[in-house]
Amino acid sequence: MSIEKPSPNSAVILGYHAISAGSPPAWQSREQAFYTVEAQEFQAHLNLVQQLGCRVCLPEEFLASSGNQSKSLLLTFDDGHESDFTVTLRALQQRNLRATFFVCLDYIGRPGYMDWPQVKALSAAGMSVQSHGLLHHYLTQFCEDDVFHELRSARLCLERNLQCPVRYLALPGGFASLHVYQAAARAGYGAIFNSDASLACRGNILRRFIIRRGTTVRDLEKIILGSKTSLLSAALRRKTSECLKAVVGVQRYESLKMRLWS
Repeated sequence: MSIEKPSPNSAVILGYHAISAGSPPAWQSREQAFYTVEAQEFQAHLNLVQQLGCRVCLPEEFLASSGNQSKSLLLTFDDGHESDFTVTLRALQQRNLRATFFVCLDYIGRPGYMDWPQVKALSAAGMSVQSHGLLHHYLTQFCEDDVFHELRSARLCLERNLQCPVRYLALPGGFASLHVYQAAARAGYGAIFNSDASLACRGNILRRFIIRRGTTVRDLEKIILGSKTSLLSAALRRKTSECLKAVVGVQRYESLKMRLWS
């Protein structure tokens, strides 16, 4: 199993979900809680990113850069949680940082998620708002044409409401396959973000480290600095996940995942 080393041509992409500023709300599921990071811990994460001198950028900046920049880092947030607007935005603005928010269209306006005015305000604040699909389906379960229509509809809806191009997609649940990538490209996405915990190289498929509840500053530092043990652990976890998905199926995998890594 090969482990990639950080280089000026690669980036560390961090994938967050909700940021909690208090007690877990009643509507939050066990899986949502699994990925929810406490606000105080998140603030410490951002402080570390700045202390390490990372070049925090948006996807288009990383993809277009000439390769002479080191420690490129992208901050991404999935689903469109209300905390994106109420907690995360302020924390980013305090540090003059920008991030990419992947919004699921079906979640907009639900309890615990942003409404359209908040999504638009996030974009107006200079953040990148991109697609996380229409219904948060695990796309590998559907044929390529169905995936194409869902992803295209999500992109066009976001573009119509935000009045700006939507070029990037984060795969719901990280479920990826060749036909999903092909459908996403047909649907007009220039790059697809998955959940393969590894360094990202420039291209149309970008890997991310998904941050979970309990990810400490020390854990994050190892990821950013390319600790061999951290990268190996992430690679082994990814391989185990792939095997479990193939053997037990998607639904049972989600239950087993939280038992194994919570």
